[in-house]
Amino acid sequence: MSQSSCAQILQSLFVAFAWAFDAQQIFITIFTEADPAWHCLKCTDRTCNAASSPCSLHPSSWVWTSPSDTSTISEWDLNCSGKALSSLPTSAFFMGCLIGGFMLSTLADSVLGRKKVLVLSCLIMSVAGALTALSPNIWVYSVLRFVSGFGRSAVTTCSLVLCTEAVDDKWRHRLSMSAFLFFTLGFLSLPSLAYICRRSSWRLLYLFTCIPALCYTILLNFIAKESTRWLSVNENTDKAKQFCQVFSSMKKLVTTRSTLWKLVSIMIVGYGIDRDGILWYASFGWESRAESLS
Repeated sequence: MSQSSCAQILQSLFVAFAWAFDAQQIFITIFTEADPAWHCLKCTDRTCNAASSPCSLHPSSWVWTSPSDTSTISEWDLNCSGKALSSLPTSAFFMGCLIGGFMLSTLADSVLGRKKVLVLSCLIMSVAGALTALSPNIWVYSVLRFVSGFGRSAVTTCSLVLCTEAVDDKWRHRLSMSAFLFFTLGFLSLPSLAYICRRSSWRLLYLFTCIPALCYTILLNFIAKESTRWLSVNENTDKAKQFCQVFSSMKKLVTTRSTLWKLVSIMIVGYGIDRDGILWYASFGWESRAESLS
């Protein structure tokens, strides 16, 4: 590819920005599903003051410190329902990521292409996230989280491939790093949004993150261009066959040492993104408390 123009670089940056919305949907449950603080109604109630959990107390002896709709745990009384039920939405989300990763990843290289799959993934993720704000119970909420996870499963991969294939070698590694920067910015923006919504319903946090994501998806459909590399591969049968033969042969792949190490590096980085997200939630998600936002 010849030297990249300013328009190509800006388009790649815009495509890479999808990582910011992806990060928000991954970590949003740290705030929407936080276990809020509670306190006793009577300071002289020794039984209530000695309790570490309100589950064993009479409902009239304690109240939530913050409004009950600030978290799904307090709104649907999941604090005493067991960890299996309260963690169901998060499990459903990552199950959707797993299934979507298998189903959507092949479409980007075969039928739809990078751009269409990216737009479709962002659309599913943003619409499902916005509808999550209308959930009447934990079951509908979990189903919508599953759909959101299914959609976001292809956002990072398609965005990264599309933004790097649009530029030359000089800018390719720089723009690939910009995607990780946007992912970090998306994650860091969540505490600020959660602080704004600290006294409001958890549903607002989904709207504040998903409505901009939906607007971004609409702009992405008109601004982003399909990868010229994907178009050339799919429109030229000879080149498509040659491309498949080269990358389907493990012998040829192993003999090219630099290509092998690049593939291994990409696999490690991709694994690390999903692993870190799961470990972060497992380690700190349920330790988050509503009083930290006060």
